[in-house]
Amino acid sequence: MKKYASGKFIIFFVLALVLVGHFFSRDKITHNTQPIKTTEVATNNKYEQFPPLSEILAKYPKDAPESERAAYRKYLQKLAKKTKQASITGCRLSPSVVTASSSSNLLVVNEDSTAHTILTGSNHKEIIEPYSSTALKLDFSKGYGIYTVFCDENTLPVGILYITP
Repeated sequence: MKKYASGKFIIFFVLALVLVGHFFSRDKITHNTQPIKTTEVATNNKYEQFPPLSEILAKYPKDAPESERAAYRKYLQKLAKKTKQASITGCRLSPSVVTASSSSNLLVVNEDSTAHTILTGSNHKEIIEPYSSTALKLDFSKGYGIYTVFCDENTLPVGILYITP
């Protein structure tokens, strides 16, 4: 009988420790807030989180004063990854927001078994064969700015190029 009572005490003690530890380990600041929706994007075996592309594009202040467009550019600068290489898998660009300087090249690596047609700007169309790569020349006629990237027949953008001078 004494053995049974000490077993109950041990279980109760462990349960109490777990509950106390859980209570003190909670993040009090974000406890009552909703998490930000993000999309995990695999880049070089690391996962980076971006807001969904539709959310990023929805924030674009079309026909807005220059001050609002400048604020949007700063927002993109925070999200964009400065890189000379991006990957595409299943028509998904990774990283989804890339910054590069005008008249540079962006190497796009197709990491799946399907050829993809990449469209950027009005005259930029590249076909990337399966498991190969191509260098996109970032020489847009408008110069620096924000350009969307489309893949195959998708009507929605799969990425954003933020081109700087």
